[in-house]
Amino acid sequence: MLSIEKLRKRWYGIELKNYRYKLDNPYYFPYLHSDLPPIYKHIKGKFYWFPKLKRIKKMTLPITAKAKEIRKFENKFKIKFPLDFYFLMNIPNWEKIIQFNSPTGCYIPNVIDLKSFHEGHIFTIYNDQQDTFFWYLYFESNSNKSYVLCSRLQLSELLKKDKDDLFQHLYMVEKKFEAFIYRTHIENMLWYALNREKKQEEYFFQKSKNMWYKQMSEYLDFYDREKWGKYFFKISASFLNL
Repeated sequence: MLSIEKLRKRWYGIELKNYRYKLDNPYYFPYLHSDLPPIYKHIKGKFYWFPKLKRIKKMTLPITAKAKEIRKFENKFKIKFPLDFYFLMNIPNWEKIIQFNSPTGCYIPNVIDLKSFHEGHIFTIYNDQQDTFFWYLYFESNSNKSYVLCSRLQLSELLKKDKDDLFQHLYMVEKKFEAFIYRTHIENMLWYALNREKKQEEYFFQKSKNMWYKQMSEYLDFYDREKWGKYFFKISASFLNL
């Protein structure tokens, strides 16, 4: 039987203006987790690292269509989706609220393509528009374990593979859905910021006291604070008319 925890651990992410593989493009590359900034101090299960979501979640809102779909699956198959996934899917228009935009055109599917897999269930959570990469959320209701996985294979192809083939085609990305969203979002934002796309200027370069700006800064600190610090301050100050 396939051991999910023994899968090779890789983060497939975009390059950040020559900070990692020295290639200035938005394509995906595999990174070891030791090559990535630590983020788990921000991961608490409720996405409070982004202030707007924290404020919205305190409001009384009707259940979303995606959350209703999740509940139907849970009732039908007697399972429980990861709480962090349900939490985010029950926030209306969360992608627009935090401007969850991919420079490669990746997107979150509208339909949950839930399938039985290993000792639990799996479904697609993030899709490359050219169908070159697919990210999956795998979870086990009995143990409350969940993992974000990645493959170049679509789910239908992945399910046809035997154990040995799966080790060749499937990677462990993150151990929490929230961690996957956090790292994906911050790297997307930094890619746009470092490549200075005009339509995003006002959003990316906020006053330094802003929590999210500090987290973006902290993420780049891991690579080379001296290199990026002056550059970041210079262009952010110009946008703020400082």
